[in-house]
Amino acid sequence: MKKLTLLTLSTLFLVSLVGCGKNITYEKREIQATVVSCDQGSYNTNSLYSSLANMYLSQKDYGAWSMYNSLAYSNGTYVYNITVEISNKNYTIVRPKPYKAGQSITVTEVTKYKDSKIPKKYYE
Repeated sequence: MKKLTLLTLSTLFLVSLVGCGKNITYEKREIQATVVSCDQGSYNTNSLYSSLANMYLSQKDYGAWSMYNSLAYSNGTYVYNITVEISNKNYTIVRPKPYKAGQSITVTEVTKYKDSKIPKKYYE
């Protein structure tokens, strides 16, 4: 009886977590876009060194934390906010390297369909 109750509860939890009737599909296609502008975005630390630094910080090993934290910042990279023109509208995408204005780049157009509602488009 306990097993049946546990199975029923776990099934109900799974259905509530996943959801009934939510049909989400994505359609992707690559398109060419013209770069309007390119701005330097945020600085991202190296995730491997950063996680090691956090691990050593939790262990209160401040020498190792200092070394890995320094490596995380010195090996980090910037991301770039690139404004592109698609069908006479400007969209901002994030890329790991800069582009020059006027340059043509490939952008992924993603269309999200959810329960046959109006689709949403965004660009990557």
